[in-house]
Amino acid sequence: MSKRKQVEVPKEKIEAQEEFIERIHRMNEDEFNKTGKKKSWLCHTIGCQMMIWNMMNKNSSICTGILSYSNI
Repeated sequence: MSKRKQVEVPKEKIEAQEEFIERIHRMNEDEFNKTGKKKSWLCHTIGCQMMIWNMMNKNSSICTGILSYSNI
């Protein structure tokens, strides 16, 4: 049986996160329009993968998703 409990995130928190993602997207578009260059990024997960794989993988996946959407 799973020891995880269901967590509900308030709609306001989700909307705030979406606004931050949109801000990053706009900032990167502005930078590209000024310089003609797209930024690049690297998300590298380190540490003992056997012990904290789920936590680190989740964080890496979240960062990768945000950066991908933002067209960095």
